[in-house]
Amino acid sequence: MARMPRTRIHKTDRSSKDTSLYERAYDQIVTRHLSIRAAAKEYELSHVSLIRYKRKREAANTDHSKAIVSMGYNSCNRIFTKKQETLMADYIIKAAQMYNGCSPKEIRKLAYGLTKKIRCEETSSMG
Repeated sequence: MARMPRTRIHKTDRSSKDTSLYERAYDQIVTRHLSIRAAAKEYELSHVSLIRYKRKREAANTDHSKAIVSMGYNSCNRIFTKKQETLMADYIIKAAQMYNGCSPKEIRKLAYGLTKKIRCEETSSMG
């Protein structure tokens, strides 16, 4: 039996707010010189999460990059994006219909090959 990736149920709702709230609170801190706790209270955010967002935003600004600051939980073992997963799932379904099924071993080989290709493209574009 194949083991599926673990889906962790989070005990807190830390950083489950929309990032636009963090952006607005950050703008209030910078423009109106509002304290972090006051801005967090005004937008109903955690002050610790707002501090974390502020640090990430300032680090992105010093790098002169247009990086998007993300907040919330990120899985550490994610290889494919959601779009890549759906594309691969659609491809596997079509291939299974055309060739009367695919074995799990063939699907794993396909996923591994795609992973290797994605990793090579990422490293070549980085540098």
